[in-house]
Amino acid sequence: MDIFKEYNLALPEEKKIELPARISKRIFGFIIDFFLLQFAVLFPLQKLLPETTSLTQAMIQIGSLPDALLTVFAATIGLVLLLYFSLFECYLGYTPGMRLVGIQTTRMTFSQAVLRNIFVIPVFPFPIMWVIELYFLFRTKQRFMENFTKTGTFEAIYY
Repeated sequence: MDIFKEYNLALPEEKKIELPARISKRIFGFIIDFFLLQFAVLFPLQKLLPETTSLTQAMIQIGSLPDALLTVFAATIGLVLLLYFSLFECYLGYTPGMRLVGIQTTRMTFSQAVLRNIFVIPVFPFPIMWVIELYFLFRTKQRFMENFTKTGTFEAIYY
C-alpha cells in the first residue's frame, strides 16, 4: 500500500532550469578528474619506470627515451584519457569530477563524445586544441569542440 496514493497529495512537480555551466565549475571538475586519473591510471604506470629520488630525475629518464617510444607512451596515456572522458560523458552524461561540482553534458553519441574530448591526447597536433578550447571557453562560455559537435555542458537548478 502506497501512502502517497492513499492520501492523494497533489504536490507540485519539481521544476528544473538548465543553465550553461560556469567556467569555475568546469575547471574545478576537470581538476578533480585529473587527480582521479593520476591515482587510478598514471600512478600505476610509474611502476614501469625505475625508482627515482626526484621529479627532475624522472623527467630526465623519460626524456632520454627514444622519440618513438615516447610518442607511443604519450599516445597510450592519451587514449586512456580520451576513453575516460568519452565513455563517462556519453553513457552517464558526466565524469566523476563533473558530478561532484554539479554539472553534466547534453545527450550525445559516442563519436560526438570522442570528438569533443580529442584535445586530451598529448601528441601533436592535439595539444594545440588546449589553447583553442580555452580561448573559446573564456570568450563564448562554451568550448570550441562543444560547438563543433553540437553538445554542451550545463548545470541544472531545481526549484
